[in-house]
Amino acid sequence: MRRAAAVALLATLVVGCSHSATSRPATRPPDHAMSQRWAMSDGMVIRDEYRTAMLRFVSCVRAAGYRVGPLHDSPIDGLTLLYDITPSGPPTRYNTRTDACTVRHLSLIEARYVESHHQVMDTSLRRAVSQCLRKRDLRPRESDRSFPDFLAVSHTAEEKNIVLGCVITTTHRLFPELPDNITMRG
Repeated sequence: MRRAAAVALLATLVVGCSHSATSRPATRPPDHAMSQRWAMSDGMVIRDEYRTAMLRFVSCVRAAGYRVGPLHDSPIDGLTLLYDITPSGPPTRYNTRTDACTVRHLSLIEARYVESHHQVMDTSLRRAVSQCLRKRDLRPRESDRSFPDFLAVSHTAEEKNIVLGCVITTTHRLFPELPDNITMRG
């Protein structure tokens, strides 16, 4: 299956870059904090602010010369916006440009948004993942509503891989329009 081979899991979220005390005065926030302050000044990030930050990030990546596919709501967590970027040219240039867009428009806002809201898996996906796990001798609970809930039923590395496999294959079967690369926050 083409998707299964291309799936990359991102189980953690990079919050931002740190700066040494010698590179910036301690009283001045990092540049990326200033550029994202519009959404974070009240201490919280709402869905519309996250979507606006994502659209700014996508515009930045496109302006850097890369194709970005449409945004999709993640059925895995009900929070994350998923997308595909088509890399081209030297990898170092691609990484530098897309990282700059992330730091300028998205890194702090996305982290604040997803950390302050509860993950809830799409109902049809949740049922299908539960069924997949049962077929593999894992016993999800009726109260499981998120990817971290499903991970909690696994006790070994092998069982965690079973959970990951069930979530990935079931997601791509039920939602074939999603990008190959999906984010999973555990």
